[in-house]
Amino acid sequence: MAEILKINMETALHDPETAFGTPAALVRSMALTRGQKIATLQRWSYQVHDRLRAGDEGMPTRRMSSGDLALLGTIVSAIVDLRNGHADSPGK
Repeated sequence: MAEILKINMETALHDPETAFGTPAALVRSMALTRGQKIATLQRWSYQVHDRLRAGDEGMPTRRMSSGDLALLGTIVSAIVDLRNGHADSPGK
């Protein structure tokens, strides 16, 4: 019997870090189309960029900049993989 996917689409699309935790988990999700995955990863990358900019401007951030830089690299790799049809190997 197929398992029903339980996902809050609003959170998944607009706060992917909370919904998925990692870009790889987002890529593996069966709840989103390829296009939704790419758009959501792009949105996630904008959020990370915003955090990094805030840190550069002296605003307090909840995350370490080096962690965000690594996360941004993983997000970009996942986007490239999806665009190239390599959804099974996010971030490689």
